[in-house]
Amino acid sequence: MTTVDIDAAAEIWREACSSIGLPKTKGKEKSRPAVDVRRSSDVGSYVCGFSYYMSLLEMQKRTERRDVVFFYVPNLETEEEICTGVRVTEELIRALVAV
Repeated sequence: MTTVDIDAAAEIWREACSSIGLPKTKGKEKSRPAVDVRRSSDVGSYVCGFSYYMSLLEMQKRTERRDVVFFYVPNLETEEEICTGVRVTEELIRALVAV
């Protein structure tokens, strides 16, 4: 498990992302719901989980700490989705630096 204060970072991240709306999809939607950012302890069991646990191991070998965070990004296809994803990622980085 990571040594980063994930609960604090997740709260800062969630608050920062509360004003970021999802890109509109084709249809009759008038408002853009906020992006869904949340903490999870499930990194999966294949490539994602392997990458996370190997990162923890490597960081612990190098620094004796496990300051590692795994961040899942869903498939983003349009330019607007990618721009939203960049903003969400930037906010996560800011939250992690803050804690």
